[in-house]
Amino acid sequence: MNAGATPNIAVNDESVDGNLRVGQRGEIVRIVGVLAAVVLCAFWMFDRAPVSHAGGDSLWVLHTSASMVSDRDLDLSEYSPLIDGYVTQPPPHLMEVNGRRFDYFPWGGSLVAVPFVSVAAAATNIAGGDVRSTLRTTLPIVTLERQVASLIGAVTVGMMYLLVFLRLRSVRWAVGLALLFAFGTGVMSTTTRNMWTQGPALLVASLVLVVAQLLASRRGAISPLDRCLAAAAGLLVVLAYATRPSMALLVPLMAVVAWQRGAARLVGVFLGSTALAFVGFVIVNLRTYGEWLPPYYRDRLAFSSSFGQALLANVVSPGRGLLIWSPFLLIGVVWCIYRWRDSTLLERLVVAWSFGHLLVISAFPHWWGGASVGPRLMLDVVPGLVLLLTAPIAVMRSQAPTFSLSAARGSLVVLLVLGLWAGFVNTRAAYRMSVMLWNWPSERGPSIEEDPDRVWDWSDPQFLR
Repeated sequence: MNAGATPNIAVNDESVDGNLRVGQRGEIVRIVGVLAAVVLCAFWMFDRAPVSHAGGDSLWVLHTSASMVSDRDLDLSEYSPLIDGYVTQPPPHLMEVNGRRFDYFPWGGSLVAVPFVSVAAAATNIAGGDVRSTLRTTLPIVTLERQVASLIGAVTVGMMYLLVFLRLRSVRWAVGLALLFAFGTGVMSTTTRNMWTQGPALLVASLVLVVAQLLASRRGAISPLDRCLAAAAGLLVVLAYATRPSMALLVPLMAVVAWQRGAARLVGVFLGSTALAFVGFVIVNLRTYGEWLPPYYRDRLAFSSSFGQALLANVVSPGRGLLIWSPFLLIGVVWCIYRWRDSTLLERLVVAWSFGHLLVISAFPHWWGGASVGPRLMLDVVPGLVLLLTAPIAVMRSQAPTFSLSAARGSLVVLLVLGLWAGFVNTRAAYRMSVMLWNWPSERGPSIEEDPDRVWDWSDPQFLR
């Protein structure tokens, strides 16, 4: 066996197919119980953080979700009295097509939010509130938006717990890395502060990676479960694309995983499911906009002289650098590149996805992500970077008898220090509105929109505002 592969990350066919012994059933109950506790803890922490970014790009997300439920469409015309009375005219991020009004941003985020809006609405109604009335009279919807975003973030943390457990078969490590993902990344500082599309995209990406891990770990003849997983992956990648166009990079990742598991037979199931879901995506767009793609998807990429700066800024700048805000994520990437031959196929694919995503968002003319907190545009690949982080941990655990105790302790100390830093800057951003206000003009400089070079200003780093 290769040094980078570990026997304890394989998913046992017996446990996956449901033929469980009594001891296994008890273990599953324990795993699910801890999962529920992790989700509840994450939601409590997310929802109690006071900072909200509601009212920006996410202004119409929940209204669109409500319209999906009540009218089975994306049209916001029923909210015309609210829209016409908004403080600025025309209202931001709203477009009109043939006399109907729609949110400018991708509708996939609103679709993902539908069940979470329903849960938040039910809780609000039980407490004596009226969500439908609030939707028709209030903008922005600060409390409801925070609750929905926090619910989505908490469930995403739960999916990361499950992903890590599938790879390491350790509840302790699964809890630790899931909480590090929750509070040491933009999940805490960004996606749970409002309904930016990154929040739903992270959830769907996490689900795709769980399916990919299950398929990559399966052994033996192709079974109905494999076909179900491949079909589910097809639906999920299209939903991810409907949420954020950059998520199209998940399609080749899943296609290769399906090929490794079942060659042409399973790839056919995956691509067939993807094509069917994509037809549904196109039909919605044709009925809504009269075009097969939403207007938001036009002219997203433009390689220019700013590409090199954007590439570096999205990685190491104090204002937008992923490795400044969440430096622990570098560990898995470096490990898998250094030990490329020993890395699993899924790990190599995630490395390729991460670099591909970096290239794509750096080619985006608005590469700094507007008025936002930290590396918002890099957040889509964070679930994959957490997956890569399990690779060195798996080797350390599988080679425990020969792995130097001092090396193990040193590695854990490095992870702990970097994790504490990430937890500090991201949690601080969720408790101090001044971090977000860094984007606006002040005596220290112009707005980020006027001067994107401010992302490099170490004399006034966003994370210390």
